[in-house]
Amino acid sequence: MSTPLRKMKILIVHAHPGDIACEGAGTVALHVERGDEVHCLVVSDGERHHNDMLHREYNKPAGERDAEVMGTDVNDIKAYKRDEAQRMCDFLGIKKMYAFGWSDVCWSVSHDRIEQIAEVIREVKPDILLTHIPWGELQTPQIDVHASVGQMARMAARYCSDSLPQIDGHNPHHVKGIYYFPMMGMADTAFNLGNGTVCDIWIDITSVVQKKVHVIELLVSQGYQGACARKIVEAREGRWGSLCGCSYAEPWVRDRAVRYAHLPVRPEDLDKKYVPNDLPGDLMICKDIPPRTDIPAVPFPLPANSNGNGASKKHLPASV
Repeated sequence: MSTPLRKMKILIVHAHPGDIACEGAGTVALHVERGDEVHCLVVSDGERHHNDMLHREYNKPAGERDAEVMGTDVNDIKAYKRDEAQRMCDFLGIKKMYAFGWSDVCWSVSHDRIEQIAEVIREVKPDILLTHIPWGELQTPQIDVHASVGQMARMAARYCSDSLPQIDGHNPHHVKGIYYFPMMGMADTAFNLGNGTVCDIWIDITSVVQKKVHVIELLVSQGYQGACARKIVEAREGRWGSLCGCSYAEPWVRDRAVRYAHLPVRPEDLDKKYVPNDLPGDLMICKDIPPRTDIPAVPFPLPANSNGNGASKKHLPASV
């Protein structure tokens, strides 16, 4: 008889606020529903990342541009993005969000930044770390900010495991497992004997796909609300689901091989009957998911004295 899995602590480390919704939100929703405690670290406010609101204004004729939007500065943008990040975490049931506010231009792997991430790991003491894949074809820390964050998160976890009170002044913490969210091109096959990096974990998120669509809708700054959120999930998570035999899925890559007491065969596979055309069912079509009505639109820029969470947008805190 297998031992029931105890409740876990999970820390997910993201490069941008938008990653909270787009990378692994379904998996997070499932674990929150299971009763696991999930924390989130967002290292930048993503002020340049897919800034749809400002680009739309710039593309208007000069006389039609909103003067208040055009008059915003970087603090206004960061505050709005930080507020979006917090609202996405709240919607998913994430217990606490940490935010560093790094600039989102050029990120180099450095000891200081690894130590910053390590401090969060030591505070949260997660069993599982979720983050961006640190390398792969055309994705290295030198040319991709997501890979930089994945590399630093991986090194921070190792640093925490290797810590000694006599040297570092604190006790070690061992992260039991690291799972990487891949870039899209790495998740085009479920055939593990294929070339390059192949995802080896596929999570069926069909039961929470509505949550994934709705959390993506909170990305108003990136223009992802409405039909865009449904198109993203139908085209991407729907494609991934078709690869692994369900309606909607999210792929992950494990940091290292896992040891088992026996071959990890699922009970449903032992009882499965052969079907010639075994395609996943259409349990739900994303275009049919009703829009969110319980979260009001948040104006940009935010009111002068608040970023939506009670903090001044002119003086962003180190964390929210």
